[in-house]
Amino acid sequence: MEENMRRLGGLILFAGGIALIVMAIKAMQRTAESNTYHALRNYFTHNPQWNGIITFFGGTPESNVAAYDTMILFYLIGGIILAIIGGVLLIAPRRHHGK
Repeated sequence: MEENMRRLGGLILFAGGIALIVMAIKAMQRTAESNTYHALRNYFTHNPQWNGIITFFGGTPESNVAAYDTMILFYLIGGIILAIIGGVLLIAPRRHHGK
C-alpha cells in the first residue's frame, strides 16, 4: 500500500513537472517569436520625442517583459525539479527494512 502511494505521488510530481516544462518552453517560444516587443522597444527607446509620454504612463516597455522572463524561468526550473523528484520516486527501489 505504501509503495503504491509513493509511486502515485511520484507519478503526479513527474507529470506536473513535465507540464510546467512544456508550458515554460511554449512561453519562451512565443516571446522569442514575437518581434513586436523588440520593434516597440526600439521605436520608443530610440525616439526621444516619446520619452515624456513613456514617463507619464509610468515606465518603459521593456521593464514589464523582463518580469515575464523571470517567471518563465522559475516555471522551467520548478518543472525540472518536480520531474526529477517524481522520476526518482517512480524508479527508486523499495527499501526493505530488516526485521
